[in-house]
Amino acid sequence: MLQEIQKTADKLRADGVHPGDRVAIIPEPTGEFVILTFACWKIGAVIAPISTRYPPEKVNSTLKTINCKKVFTGDELSLSTPQTTPITLDQLDLDLNADASIIFTSGSSGEPKGVLHTIANHYYNALGSHENIPFGHGHAWLASLPMYHVSGFSLIMRALIAGGMIVFPQPEDSLADAIMHPAVTHLSVVPTQLKRLLEKSPCVERLRKLNAILVGGSAIPPGLIERAILAGLPVCTTYGSTEAASQIATGKPGIKGDVKVLTHRQVKIAPDGEILVKGKTLFRGYVNGESAADSQGFFHTGDTGSLDDDGNVCITGRKDLMFICGGENIHPEEIERALKDIDQIEQAVVVPVDDPEFGKRAAAFIKTKDNQPLDCEQIITTLRKTLEPFKIPKEFSPWPESVPPSLKAQRKNLIRIAGSRSGFGGANPILH
Repeated sequence: MLQEIQKTADKLRADGVHPGDRVAIIPEPTGEFVILTFACWKIGAVIAPISTRYPPEKVNSTLKTINCKKVFTGDELSLSTPQTTPITLDQLDLDLNADASIIFTSGSSGEPKGVLHTIANHYYNALGSHENIPFGHGHAWLASLPMYHVSGFSLIMRALIAGGMIVFPQPEDSLADAIMHPAVTHLSVVPTQLKRLLEKSPCVERLRKLNAILVGGSAIPPGLIERAILAGLPVCTTYGSTEAASQIATGKPGIKGDVKVLTHRQVKIAPDGEILVKGKTLFRGYVNGESAADSQGFFHTGDTGSLDDDGNVCITGRKDLMFICGGENIHPEEIERALKDIDQIEQAVVVPVDDPEFGKRAAAFIKTKDNQPLDCEQIITTLRKTLEPFKIPKEFSPWPESVPPSLKAQRKNLIRIAGSRSGFGGANPILH
């Protein structure tokens, strides 16, 4: 692998790429992406993975935003390997203070922002992860999440610090197929993926044999983690952000409710409940020039939650998503967690809609398993067991075809659709 990295680094230099230049790639999940990343780091260039979901116009505007020097697509890379051969950080001889990557935020509640990380940001994030979940020689982490998300990209340094291996699924493989690769020992999933895997007995049997299953990326239904632990799965919930280079607080495999702040990070809760983070994993800044932290060095995450005396973090929701219904604070994520605990529901996003009596009421977009019809009465009956009446959505709508159910749903688009009323969900909403 070192020889392939050196060849790619030489090619980049020959193409006029210099230290500090930004090299974009529209990545498919292959080992070629890892080799290109290491080659960029070796010559001091910055890798910028661009979402494969972006339309051409957005790709072009993104490339201008980051002042891109060179662009690669999967077709342009001649290497082909289903997994990466383990190498270590010492073999690459990297400058920890050098700029390393530009990863774009999910943009779930607004426009994506380009987040500039250093090698050190990724190194210390991986180091804290490794201290909590060992991952080294003899281990293999399945690349089950996109490399343009920090949750996928973070595998690269995680493997590099201790000689772990990354396994890339074949393009035609489903996640259920990919986890059957005999080398896989570690896995990262979002809640929807875990829910689907739990419905297949062969998958559950395979997952029991793993060392760790990292679950995060969106609101996690408590019942889902309970089911997984009862099934004997080594699940561990995690809270993180792109700005903190991935994980901030993570639990131990197979233990519910233990989500502690990892080393090299510091967390405090602001008076208004916002989660503030600082430490060696905190990014250098946004590419648009916006600063990374306040005068005390803390990044304001926009998330709300609490921190107990044992260092466990509990997430309430997003500060900018909260709305008021009849004088009561509503956190959409709480309702989404309750909805996604229902068997027939795969994805759910709750947004505010205007209400003449209460000011705002919750409305839900729901994607059901196999696109089954919504059984709203059953959903409401189930929600009443765990939610106060004012939190139960006033309207339910099937998931709109125009919005893909991505890793983090595009909430801004759903709010716009709900606000248009006549276009809500692509069909008339179901009221109660």
